[in-house]
Amino acid sequence: MNEDGKKGNLDSDKISSISDIIDFDLDDESLDDELISKDSITKPLTSTDDTFNKEKLGSTLKREESANPKSVSKSHSPIDQSSSVKNTSKSSTQGSILDAVKEEQKKNQSPDENTHKEPTYSNKKSLIRAHISFGTRLFFMMLGIIIFIVVAGLSIYEAFRYDHSETVIYNESANINYQVCLGKNDFYDVSCLEEGMEYISMITNRIPIEFQYTSSYSKEMEYNYEYYVSGKLKIYDRDDPSKILYKRTDVLVDNKPLKGKGSAIDLSTKVDLDYKKYNDYVNTYKSKYLLSSDGVIEVSLYLKGENETKSVATISIPLSQQTYGITKDTVNSDDQMMLVRVGKWNETNYVCMGIGILSLLICILIFVQMFGLINKGSGRKSKYLQTLNKILREYDRVIVVAKTPVEADDSKTVIRVDSFEELLDARDSLEKPIIYSKINDVKSEFTVEDNDRIFKYVMKEADYIN
Repeated sequence: MNEDGKKGNLDSDKISSISDIIDFDLDDESLDDELISKDSITKPLTSTDDTFNKEKLGSTLKREESANPKSVSKSHSPIDQSSSVKNTSKSSTQGSILDAVKEEQKKNQSPDENTHKEPTYSNKKSLIRAHISFGTRLFFMMLGIIIFIVVAGLSIYEAFRYDHSETVIYNESANINYQVCLGKNDFYDVSCLEEGMEYISMITNRIPIEFQYTSSYSKEMEYNYEYYVSGKLKIYDRDDPSKILYKRTDVLVDNKPLKGKGSAIDLSTKVDLDYKKYNDYVNTYKSKYLLSSDGVIEVSLYLKGENETKSVATISIPLSQQTYGITKDTVNSDDQMMLVRVGKWNETNYVCMGIGILSLLICILIFVQMFGLINKGSGRKSKYLQTLNKILREYDRVIVVAKTPVEADDSKTVIRVDSFEELLDARDSLEKPIIYSKINDVKSEFTVEDNDRIFKYVMKEADYIN
């Protein structure tokens, strides 16, 4: 009975001790949970934290074993079996808790900590620069210089031509005044007779003539004319005046300028015609050749412009006749129209001059650009070739030279990178070789290809010119 009581007391003590251990462990477990949950909030779970939690849990169990050696010394008793079951349950519970905490921490970890960091690539299309080879650029620059020189020359020429014309309405009229002066005679008390009479050729000595010309314009303009007076002598058959036997022209007044600016022109000039000289000349001609003929002298005022010369007034004086009368023929016109050149700059002149100057400036600019291009492209290797050769030399171990460019099908995404360094990052990440292909003398491609992507870097001479 005493032994049973002792055994009962001992069993009670063991049960109490085991309960204490379980209670203590559960308290310790809740403490660990609290610590782990706090750590999981502040930082992600690492392998060091996991080891620390396991060591802490193991040390707690060891402390309990050292404090209650009897509670775990006999595994064959029912109470020991119960304790073992409880300890196993407790361990599995702690393991489940740790696994749940780890899972939660994994969920809370940032994507950057869970995934392998890969280099970033720009899939944005950079500014595509139109590429033109050195020879083509040089050709178009020379062509541009020629074109702009021609445009400049024509424009400046047009600006200084003064060939713009305007329509002007004008009126013009002419008049002739004359007198017939006589030699010595027994019948006339005056030395000169008035116009409009019949005159005796044998006593006529000279004929003073005055020409007058007037023209008016609808607008003020610059004019530039010349005028002169000539005498045309003709000897013709008396029965048929259309048959000309002799003719000649004498200049009685030499060319004189008529320039000015205004809306009207007034001209007046005088001629003293030696009638006796011309009359004797015709009489001698007739008597020498015994011809039945007569003569006439026509004195005319001529006005000479840029495009035409016209007679504005003419007086006809018969010769080799006993008596003669004088006839006049003058211009008299109203509201006539003509095109005249205006000797001043208008909008057209200034526009032509502006185009000419602008074309010259563009021509000079193109010439400077062409000179710079030639200076860069001649006498030394271009920066493009220097950079390309450097890449091929330094990264020969990872570059594969291809005869033809890599062609991408629709199943693969083409990612254009901005530099060769970024392409190296892609190559290191994918562990694929870089494929180099020469497109032409001024363009090359470097590509890295995997199952569903193609990373491409395009190298052009145009990127190294400017």
